[in-house]
This record gives sequence, C-alpha cells and structure tokens, in this order.
Amino acid sequence: MKPQLFDGKEPINSFLAHFEVCAEFNNWSAKEKLAWLQWSLKGRAQQVLWDLPTSMLSSYEDIVKTLRQRFGSEHQSEVYKIELRNRRRRSSESISELMQDIRRLMVLEYSSAASDIWESVAINAFLEALDDSELALEVRKRGSVTLESAYREAMLLDGYMRVANKGKSSQSKRQSRLGLQQLQPRTLRTGDAKWTSCVNNWESRNHNRSR
Repeated sequence: MKPQLFDGKEPINSFLAHFEVCAEFNNWSAKEKLAWLQWSLKGRAQQVLWDLPTSMLSSYEDIVKTLRQRFGSEHQSEVYKIELRNRRRRSSESISELMQDIRRLMVLEYSSAASDIWESVAINAFLEALDDSELALEVRKRGSVTLESAYREAMLLDGYMRVANKGKSSQSKRQSRLGLQQLQPRTLRTGDAKWTSCVNNWESRNHNRSR
C-alpha cells in the first residue's frame, strides 16, 4: 500500500490520516516512515523540505509539525466556520452532494473526531443548508442524532414531498380545465328557450324593416 501524494491543496489532516494507515499496514520503521513522508510531498508541500534546516529533516515529527503549520486549517478556522454557516443547497445540487460537503467542512473546522456535539452541529448545518424550512422541520421532528441519519430522513421525506406536490399539481390542472370548460360559452341548440328568443327577436326586426 502506497501513500497518497500531497501538494498542499488537500486537507493536511486527511493526508496524514491516510499516511498513518499506510505506515501501520506496511509496518514501516521510523526511518522508512520518514523517507516515505518526504517522498509523498510534491509541489508547494515539497518546498518545506528546502525550507527546513538539516537537523529537522531527519525528524518525522518536525516535518509533520511544519506541514500542519503551513497547510493546516488552524489559521483558516474562521473561514471554514463562516462557509459552514452560510452554506446553502444549489439549484442543481443533490441532497447527497450537499451532505458530503457539510461533512467536509465539519472535518476542516472541527476535525473528524465525531462526538455528540459534533453530530449536533453537523445536523444543524445540514438542515440549514437544505434551504427548505418545511423539509428541515420534518427532519427535526424525527430526532436524528447523527448527520448520516438526518441525511437518510431528508432523502426519504424529500421523495414523499415531491410525490405529494406532483399529485396536488395534477389535481390543480384538472380543476383548472374543468373551470375553463364551465366558462366557455354554450352553443345554442334548436329548441332551447334562448335560441327561440333569439329567433323571435331576429324575425321581429326583419318584419319591421319590411314595412
């Protein structure tokens, strides 16, 4: 198992977590772990190796500390917090895509260590981001305790609401058509009282003209 490359664009915590999994799986020694970390750095991240003094290049912990300082989310914490608070579902965005982005922002802002508070903040951010007060209220009523369960409830309820709204729309169209039919002028038929009255008036006018 080989570690991913890191160029400074992806979250540093995600990279380091994956790197540690690789190190444990491959049973690397401290020296091998250091060498693989240096090999994994590319682009801007690789510049760290040029900036550090020689004494720190031989320390895995020193390189990781420098990477966290340079590419970590600590200095961007307020930015992620604002983005999470203002996140709203885009017109073409699925609920699944929205949930995944909320999870990403939560990891960047609060790390990936889930807890009751973490889940509560994530659920609230997700429901606000739905930008659908009716759907959000129905999900809250079900008392979801994790982001994953809130997501499943939102998917299920959204499907129900779409079907219900489609049914209402079809019924409204049928009622509109019936209303239009009732408003259309009725063709006068021979024998109708109105038809007889019109004929009599017409004959009377013609009779007067012939005099």
